[in-house]
Amino acid sequence: MTESANRSDWLSAIAKRSKEEPELVLKVLSRHNIRQSPSIGKPRRLLIRKIQFSGKKSGNDNDFFKFDFQELKPGLWGIISDRNLKGKTSTLEIARWLLRGKSSNKLQDGVKSWIAEARLDFQIDAISYTVHLVQTGEGISGTLIENSEQSEPLEISRFASEYEFEACMSDFMMRELSLDILSAWRKKTDQYEPGKLVSHDWSSISGVLFIGGDYQAIFGDHIADGLNNRLMNVYLGLPWIPTLAALTTVQKKLDEEKGIFSSQSKLEQKQQQDRRICIEQELAICRLSLEKLPSDADVRATLGKMNEAHRRAMQNLRESEQALFSMRQEYDELRRILIEDRKDYQNFREAKAASAVFKQIDPTCCPHCQTSISEDRRLREIAEHSCSICGEDITDSEDSDVLERELKHQLDASTQALEEAAKQVSLQENKNSECQSQVSYYEDECRRLEYQTGNFEKRYNLEKKMTGLEFLLDEYPEFSRPKEIDNKDLELNLKVIKASLEETKQRIEALQKELLEEVSEKIREYAMRFGMTSITSVTLKSNSNLHLIKDGGETSYSKCTDGEKLRLKVASIIALISSAEKKGIGRHPGLLLIDSPRSEEMVEDDVSQLIDGLAKLTQELPHLQIIVAATSSESILSHIDESNRKYAQGDSFLW
Repeated sequence: MTESANRSDWLSAIAKRSKEEPELVLKVLSRHNIRQSPSIGKPRRLLIRKIQFSGKKSGNDNDFFKFDFQELKPGLWGIISDRNLKGKTSTLEIARWLLRGKSSNKLQDGVKSWIAEARLDFQIDAISYTVHLVQTGEGISGTLIENSEQSEPLEISRFASEYEFEACMSDFMMRELSLDILSAWRKKTDQYEPGKLVSHDWSSISGVLFIGGDYQAIFGDHIADGLNNRLMNVYLGLPWIPTLAALTTVQKKLDEEKGIFSSQSKLEQKQQQDRRICIEQELAICRLSLEKLPSDADVRATLGKMNEAHRRAMQNLRESEQALFSMRQEYDELRRILIEDRKDYQNFREAKAASAVFKQIDPTCCPHCQTSISEDRRLREIAEHSCSICGEDITDSEDSDVLERELKHQLDASTQALEEAAKQVSLQENKNSECQSQVSYYEDECRRLEYQTGNFEKRYNLEKKMTGLEFLLDEYPEFSRPKEIDNKDLELNLKVIKASLEETKQRIEALQKELLEEVSEKIREYAMRFGMTSITSVTLKSNSNLHLIKDGGETSYSKCTDGEKLRLKVASIIALISSAEKKGIGRHPGLLLIDSPRSEEMVEDDVSQLIDGLAKLTQELPHLQIIVAATSSESILSHIDESNRKYAQGDSFLW
């Protein structure tokens, strides 16, 4: 059947389902960039031939290193060490980095920074390629080259940054493996905010090639955006999968737009009702204010009384302030007198004490010039109470006591007078505060009454405002019905997209059902080979959910232990490859990298059965290449040939 006939059939079927003209259907599909993808996937083989990298470690072991794993072929290969933390996972992650163009979060930044140069040789079918990467302090750069025995190597692309490296490998792998970008619509939590379109390219689609650590999804690394289900259908090789993904994305987008439109309509109606309530409340306030407005005559009479009271209060305040000013001046004067009296009394007491000391001295000469004191001066000092040296009067002790009592009495009187003045000042300050409070009260009352004068204008303004509010109220009906969604273009687009989705699903379902039945049986068979002998039935659903009959009861993939999930995940991917290849379809390239199977709480016998099962499957599926990174055990070493492994024994590092 020709492509044009296929297109006509598909469009005609959609037109029939939607009851619209084919031209209109084509216009809607073109508007949303929906393309047909009726081709069945044909598998192409991806094979790693060489993993090589070198650099210098930092930290405690700052040695140069080089890792070289060459001449890899289809089959089971091992990257093995006797101890943990010897470079197994990092080796696998470096290979993953080179294959994807983007490192995963399992490759530590520190380890990644050690890499100075890395190279991965791989094949897609019979054509050989090399990706060569160089890393310096300024970033990464490198090339992707096609190798040929007959001619010089052909440079496919060159990159000079992490972003360019990812874009280079994504573009190349998607094209060479005949894969399409998978779109999805991611909704926002806010019902009024539209979601966004997200796209998944090689970085996400290649997740099916790597197993280790995260077993949330059977196919790939995560279940967001329905990627688990879409990857299953992609690698089964089903036709129409990119078209189905695009239609599903557009339908979710249009449904969201319709929901937002409806929500906005309801929001608008609620806003109108809320506005009506606000108008009614404002009207009620205006009516109440109008009722409470007093007459101008009463207000003016009261205002006159308040003005007179305010005048008297101001007069009292001025008199109080004048009295307070005088009292404070008197207080300051009394305080000055008290300070002088205290100083006189203190000086007298100090002089008296000094005099008592000096009176005990009987000088025979002048202390300054050492002239002898005459007998006449001595006799005059006794008779006239004058100093024999300087001639000043010498007060006797009785006069001194009288004078001290007078000074003390004067000091006590000054202290009492100041204390009384302080009390009077405090009383007057309180009286002054009361006068100020009265003035403030009458001022407030006068302002309030003045504000109430002119009620005629206030009444007019209130009535005018009420008329406007009543006019606005008529524009918001009390019981408004929800507005009908009037978006014919949106409804038409949604109608055509839904019809297209139904038609596309129908074209997939028959082949999908047949393949899923075969895959389900293969999963059961392989799971039993891997040691899960308690499983008697496996059903892989079209939504990628895995239902099990285990130990006689129903269960599912999500309820299994991590060790069981690991084996089921491996079994599911290999079953998908095997069943698709049987029909000559599929898109899985036949490469599988498994990290640390022994870390998932698996007993040694389970590990042995898993590795033994993988070894046998690589013989049954000659194009399958499986690389396992694991700590050593007897079962692993016995099932992986010495020529097929890189092995760090004892405390040695792989690199």
